[in-house]
Amino acid sequence: MIFFKKILYLIYSKYLLDLYDNKKQVVNIIDNFYLSLNQFNFFLKIAICIFLLCLLIMNTIFIIIFFYQAKLNHFSRVIKFVNKFPYFKNLNNFLIANLLLHST
Repeated sequence: MIFFKKILYLIYSKYLLDLYDNKKQVVNIIDNFYLSLNQFNFFLKIAICIFLLCLLIMNTIFIIIFFYQAKLNHFSRVIKFVNKFPYFKNLNNFLIANLLLHST
């Protein structure tokens, strides 16, 4: 599960840094969310983990497609693409809402 914590940090750290401008606070938000993620039911954990892996794989595909940009973080494009599919959009909104909930 620590692997998924690192993936979660890779995907949503830029989004949270745009909101809070404090790297330490972003790390605390992701740590707090990770602790509550461990308490979710089994189906929700599996759904979130599969969603995060899907985003990571899609980011790898985008790196290959846009190799001329020499950029390794295409998660903003990936999330915009994924938001076109209802199930993935719901999971993304759920993760963002819970991350923002743990910001206090």
